Amino acid sequence: MQGTVIHYDLLTRCGLLRTEDGKLHYFRETQLSDASFVVANQRVQVSGANSELQVDTRLSALTRPGENTLAPVRAVSPDAEAEYEELLDTGPAVSQQPVWVEERWWGSLRNWPGTLVATIAFCLLLIAGNGLKPGRPERNIPLLTSWWAVGSAIFLIAITYLQAIGARLGRVRSVFWLIAVCSGLAYFMQGCKGFEADAVTEWYFYALVVLFLIIYILPYKRSQL
Repeated sequence: MQGTVIHYDLLTRCGLLRTEDGKLHYFRETQLSDASFVVANQRVQVSGANSELQVDTRLSALTRPGENTLAPVRAVSPDAEAEYEELLDTGPAVSQQPVWVEERWWGSLRNWPGTLVATIAFCLLLIAGNGLKPGRPERNIPLLTSWWAVGSAIFLIAITYLQAIGARLGRVRSVFWLIAVCSGLAYFMQGCKGFEADAVTEWYFYALVVLFLIIYILPYKRSQL
């Protein structure tokens, strides 16, 4: 027996069709024998009834404009309408077969240039001033003994994490300026105690300059979550 699809909902994967004898039938995607979906006004072959209903689309064709070969539509009972509304409310059909997605380890790390430079700057801060003063056999003062330097280290950890997860760019830039201010104050306060900048300290501030350029010039990938 042939029929015509009246409505098909792609979200719930169920629909309504009318056969040549004027009867209305409700069907799900699982009852389509050779297609994943159908469209309104599509001609189909129908066999069986109720839960045994099968809808075949291999010989189907769209109804031509003005063509009406079907019998008049019978009135739909309130119980039938309620049954169809219940089918629509059941939600979309979900495939039970797992889908494996391969993702490389660097694909989950966002803004890796800034993350890498911030990590390098953190390591340089840990060893800045640990050694002799430049050109003199005198013990230098570690930069990290200043609480301002400790604050810089904490903010460097924060900015590394924020860039890795793709946090809001405005927040990343704010944390960077906290790092810059704390680093400058640490350098000034330790200088008053006899600290002298060594090569590691210079490379630390070079790393901050590079981090500044990365944050303000390079494209930033923000998380969609």
